Amino acid sequence: MRPFERDRVLEFVRQIKGREIKVAKGDLARSLQVAINAQRPREFYEKLISRRKLNKSLGPFLMPRVPRRIKKAVIELAIARG
Repeated sequence: MRPFERDRVLEFVRQIKGREIKVAKGDLARSLQVAINAQRPREFYEKLISRRKLNKSLGPFLMPRVPRRIKKAVIELAIARG
C-alpha cells in the first residue's frame, strides 16, 4: 500500500467512527475502494479489512446491512433519473 493510501484509510476510518460518513455492513470493501483508490480490485480491500479486523473494530459504527433487492431498486432508480 502506498503512503497516500494509508493516510486515506486512516482518514476513512476516522470519518466512520466520527459518524461523518455512513457505511452499511457488507459495503465496507466497496466504500473503501471508492474512497481510497478505485484502480485496485475489491479483493485488495477485502483482504485489508480482514487483516486490520475493520469489521470488528468498526462494527458499532456501521449501518445495518441493506438487502440486495433494495440496493438494486435504488440503483435502477438512480439510473432512471439520470
